[in-house]
Amino acid sequence: MGVLSCTLACACGGADDRPALEKREHRPLERVTLKTEAPAPDPRFDARGRLKGSGKHVSWLELPVGLHEIAGSTPRMAGFEGDDLPFEKVRAYLEDRLAPRQLEVSEASIGFRSAKPTHTQLAMGSLDVTLLQIDRATNRVRLRVDDLSPSGEPPLPVNEAKKELARARERIE
Repeated sequence: MGVLSCTLACACGGADDRPALEKREHRPLERVTLKTEAPAPDPRFDARGRLKGSGKHVSWLELPVGLHEIAGSTPRMAGFEGDDLPFEKVRAYLEDRLAPRQLEVSEASIGFRSAKPTHTQLAMGSLDVTLLQIDRATNRVRLRVDDLSPSGEPPLPVNEAKKELARARERIE
């Protein structure tokens, strides 16, 4: 009878042959939420993602942030470069501020010819502004601003102008 009770107990589930791991009760995993801080906003851009002005001007045009003047610049023909400035963001910045007579567009450049400001009706001198994408991978751009307004220098007196023309003719011949 002892063999029979053992067989009955095994058959009816009295004895448990499952490994120890299966005997543990299963609890659902706890969900852990990691708090990730949002990256600090880039100070070069406003809340809508548009490039901000730098406070630096060439004539009446305020330059965008992130540009530095390059060697050889003059007040009438100024050159600037910037790294990590998306071409499209600089382009949008300029488009908002310039009303050109002619627009020259290619894949990696845009030229605003004889541009006037969009923000005023005052008579202001024209600018030629050219934006070039130097390196797409590093977002390197170059900006050239040519002030087309008449210079503040008085014209040469008639006698000096005649002498200057004569010297120029001699150099040509």
